[in-house]
Amino acid sequence: MEEIILKLLKKLRIIFWIITGGAIVFFSITIITHYLAKITVSPPFGSLMIWGLFLFIMSVITGVAIPILLRTFFHSRVYKKKSASFQDYAHLQQYNMIISLLSTLPANLAYLFLVPKLYLYGSVIAALYGIYSSLPSVKKIAGELKYYAIT
Repeated sequence: MEEIILKLLKKLRIIFWIITGGAIVFFSITIITHYLAKITVSPPFGSLMIWGLFLFIMSVITGVAIPILLRTFFHSRVYKKKSASFQDYAHLQQYNMIISLLSTLPANLAYLFLVPKLYLYGSVIAALYGIYSSLPSVKKIAGELKYYAIT
């Protein structure tokens, strides 16, 4: 079982670093655009306050709400079936990681558009929570496998 956990962990780390690396590159481009090139970017339509609220909500949905909803659905399905397969658990982890790491995109757009600070900071906090909650670790995976009685 230990080698299966390590294989899953390796796969999750690859996904984590690819998406996080993309977010870091996008954020770096945003910083270069704002501070070195002195270019301001405006949203395509609407006011900055509306865009800020929209991007904040999207960050919270992708970084917090959807991963909780997916985990709840998985838990409900396992409870009804009284069993779960490792493959189902691995897919849950991958989907959760991808969705929660996508919360960095609205946060980066909020920073790019220079939305009001309340919405910007809320988007960044939701994105940081999404990144933190998707960090893969052996202890976390082993504990969840034990909880769901996956052998």
